[in-house]
Amino acid sequence: MATRHVSSPSLTCRVAMNFSRKQHVRDYVTDSPPLPSEPQSLGAPNDLPNWLSHGASPLMLICLVEAWLINDDLAAAILAKESGIVEHGTVVILLPGILAGLSISFQGKLQGSRTLSFYIRLWTLAAIYFAGEEISWGQQWFGWETPEPLREINDQGETNLHNISSWLDQKPRALVEAWIIITGFVWPLIQMIKGKVSSPSRLHWYLPTRALLTTSAIVLLLWLSEQLIEVTGATTLKLFGSDELKEYYTAVFVALFLMSARCRIKSGLATLDAANESTV
Repeated sequence: MATRHVSSPSLTCRVAMNFSRKQHVRDYVTDSPPLPSEPQSLGAPNDLPNWLSHGASPLMLICLVEAWLINDDLAAAILAKESGIVEHGTVVILLPGILAGLSISFQGKLQGSRTLSFYIRLWTLAAIYFAGEEISWGQQWFGWETPEPLREINDQGETNLHNISSWLDQKPRALVEAWIIITGFVWPLIQMIKGKVSSPSRLHWYLPTRALLTTSAIVLLLWLSEQLIEVTGATTLKLFGSDELKEYYTAVFVALFLMSARCRIKSGLATLDAANESTV
C-alpha cells in the first residue's frame, strides 16, 4: 500500500504567515484610525461651524469685560465662586461635549481603531470628572451634608476629590492648560506659518483642529494674565487671572474638542461608507 507524504509548507509560505501575524500585532498596537486623511482647514464643512467655534467662544469674556467696565461688583458677582454664572456655566458648557463624546465612544464602526476609541473615552471621562467636581457631584445644587470621613480630609469640607490633593486639582489642571496652549494654539500657528493646512493623517484625529484656535488663544491670554499678576501684582488684570474664568474656558475647550471630534469622525466614517458602496 502506497504511503502519502504531506509536504510541509514552503519557506516562502512560512515567512508570509509569520509576517502576517507580526503585522496583525503591529496593527493592534499602533492601530491607525480606519478613517481617511483630511485637512485641518478653518471652517471646513466636516468640522464645527465658525459661529460656534470662533463666534460663541469669546462671548463670556466679552460680557465680563463689559460688566467690569460698568461696575466692578457686577463682574465680581458673575465670577463668584459656587454661585456665579461662570461657575455654573462651566458645568453647562461641558454637557454637550460629554454627550458628543459618549455618542462616538462606543461607535461600532470606530472599534477597529482601539487607540482612538480609548482616546475619546478618556477625554469624555475627563469631562464628566470635571463637571462633577465643579459642583461637588451635586452637593452645590442639592445641599447634602458631606460625610464625616470625607470632610476630615477635604480642605473645604465638600463632596469632591480636587480639594483633597493637588494631584487631583492643580497638577492635572496645569497639564491640561499646557496641552491646550501647545496643541490648540502653538501647533496650528506653526502649521499656518509653514503654509500647511493639515497634520499628518494619524495625528489629525488626536489633535485639536483650527476650530479651537480662538478658545486656545483665550486660555493662553488668561494664563499670561495670571503670570503677570504674580510678577507685578497688577490688580487691573485680576479679572483675567480668575480661576473660575480659566476653568470655564478649559471647559469650553474640552467641550468643543469632543464636539469637533464627533463631527470629523462621523464625516470620516460617512466618507468611507460612500467609498465602500461605490466599489460594490
